[in-house]
Amino acid sequence: IASLEKAVSGNNPYPAHFAELDRLYQIAGTPVQKRLALLEQNQKTVVKKDEALGALINLKIFAGKANEAISLLQSRTFSIWEGGTPFNSGQAWMDAHLVRGLQYFRAKKYREALTDFTAAVNPPENLRAEQRRGSSNTAITYWTGCVYDALGEKEKAQESWRAVIAATTLSSGAGETSGSGARRMGGSSLLQEEQRYYQALAKQKLGNKDENETVFNDLVKSAESALNQPAG
Repeated sequence: IASLEKAVSGNNPYPAHFAELDRLYQIAGTPVQKRLALLEQNQKTVVKKDEALGALINLKIFAGKANEAISLLQSRTFSIWEGGTPFNSGQAWMDAHLVRGLQYFRAKKYREALTDFTAAVNPPENLRAEQRRGSSNTAITYWTGCVYDALGEKEKAQESWRAVIAATTLSSGAGETSGSGARRMGGSSLLQEEQRYYQALAKQKLGNKDENETVFNDLVKSAESALNQPAG
């Protein structure tokens, strides 16, 4: 970390060094604010390479700067690498629109939220994104139902929630990509846990509360177990 910090502080730093430093920062548990500030301060350099740009985009999404993340995603044609991409542009597009859609939803701008949730699963050509089945789709379908419910379109809302419940259980590899790292929690896939969570919420919306409390308690136990695992 010290060596890379020195490298990026010099004249004409390489974009790859910012990506490598941010990856080490992530492993070390460095606060997102510090990581994002460094990349934003050097954005003209960072945007020259997909991997560094991807780190900036993902941090902006995490920090709630969805508009900026979407603009960056629309700014270039991303590369495709054999054996896995350094940055999953399709997942970032989905995440950014999910975040912005939730911001609109909480502001009661339901039509705008619906537009974002629809766009989330329709990445533009410049991303050259591989569409994958993942928990984010489940989240988007669930929240789409909530938007329809808020708009008074009860039948469409129930249709969305039933689709969440009917979704096929994700395998441990579904939705995971190289570059961003597999999402894991304890011995089970975080993707599966997210899907179980939204399915339980959808059941509640449809008035079926059977076993939901058990699911929520299981998720809490799984998370506590993961947090108590030794580092590494």
